Amino acid sequence: MKNILKITLLTISILTLSQCKDDEDKPDEPDYGVEYFKCKVNGVEFDAQSTFSCDGRHFHYYPEAYLSTPAKYMVFGGRNCSEFSNISIRINGMEHSTGTLNFLNPAFADSIFPFYKYVNLEDSVIFLVENLIDGEMNIEQFIPRADGSSPYGTIKGTFNFTVTDENAVDTFRITDGQFRFDVPQIF
Repeated sequence: MKNILKITLLTISILTLSQCKDDEDKPDEPDYGVEYFKCKVNGVEFDAQSTFSCDGRHFHYYPEAYLSTPAKYMVFGGRNCSEFSNISIRINGMEHSTGTLNFLNPAFADSIFPFYKYVNLEDSVIFLVENLIDGEMNIEQFIPRADGSSPYGTIKGTFNFTVTDENAVDTFRITDGQFRFDVPQIF
C-alpha cells in the first residue's frame, strides 16, 4: 500500500512539474478584453462617448501602404460624440515595438502628432489644438494581427502630452491616458 501511495505521489509530482513553463517559453499572446480610451484634460475626466452614428473610440493601423495612407501609419483616440470633442494620437513610421516613446524624439516611429479638438458649443467654433509641447507614451503590448484568418492582435499602453494653440494662449494637458485596442489587419 505504501508503494502505491509513493508511486501515485511521484506521478502527480512529475505531471505537475511538466505543466510548469517559464514565461520566456511562451510567445506573446494578445491581451483580449474590452477596448478603451481614457484620459484627463486639464484634470477633468475625458469621456469617450459614442452615439448612434459616432463611435467613441477609434483605432487604425496600416502596416502596408493603402491608397494615400503611408505604410506603418497609426491613429487612435477617443471622441465625445455628443460634445464634439476628440483626442487623437497620429503616428507615422510606427514599428511594432514596446517601451517608452517620447513624442518629441520618438525612438521607434518617424513622427508623432497628438491633438485635441473641441467645439465651443455657445459659438459653434471648432478649435484644433495641436502644437506639441511635450509628451510620451508607454506601449505595454503591441501584437499585430498575423493574417486575415488569425485572431486580432492588441495594443495597450499609457500616455500623456501637452499641446497649445498656435498663439500659445490656451494650453491643454492630457494626462492619465490609458488605451487598449484590438489590432485588425488593414491593407
